[in-house]
Amino acid sequence: MRLGLEPEELAQILADYRQSANLGIEDLARLIAAAEQMAAGHALGTLNCDAIMSRDLVTVRPDARAAQVADLFRKHGFTSIPVVDAQGGLLGVIFQLDLIRRARRDALWAQPGFGAAMTSLRSDKAAIPRAAEVMTIDLPTVAPSTPVASLLPLLADGGVEAIPVLDSGRIVGIVTRTDLLSALARSAARGAGQRL
Repeated sequence: MRLGLEPEELAQILADYRQSANLGIEDLARLIAAAEQMAAGHALGTLNCDAIMSRDLVTVRPDARAAQVADLFRKHGFTSIPVVDAQGGLLGVIFQLDLIRRARRDALWAQPGFGAAMTSLRSDKAAIPRAAEVMTIDLPTVAPSTPVASLLPLLADGGVEAIPVLDSGRIVGIVTRTDLLSALARSAARGAGQRL
């Protein structure tokens, strides 16, 4: 559906090119999506992560309370916040969705409703989750010199919302889907300007 084509249209393409015995509709959709990603990668050229990454990072320590993290999300409008150790080493990333899932889980286990669970994130109880309990730890990471085009498969499929950029084990930036879309838009605008 992301391609903007109905399954019947994909089936017709396969029939028109006499490929229906060799490929299925899902196979064709994957091939088209891969070709689109490759074309977008060409549009990005030799652009590296250090050219598009967000550098002014707001980070938290692993013992930060969930309420502090929620306040940072509200204040800055971020969707992800890195969790770092005292030396700036990446421990994980908290996504807004992580906090929502935690509050929902708490609502199902111990609270009378979702609203009460969200409120409990702000209370002074000892059971309040800390950043280390909510963060995602199994994220891919890249170096500042990593070509932006290599991030397309990671960020485009919906599985990853942001990719930390590390230099010698320390986080120096983060590339979000918004950063990637902005880079693609600038690249497309430059390409359109060159054709005029």
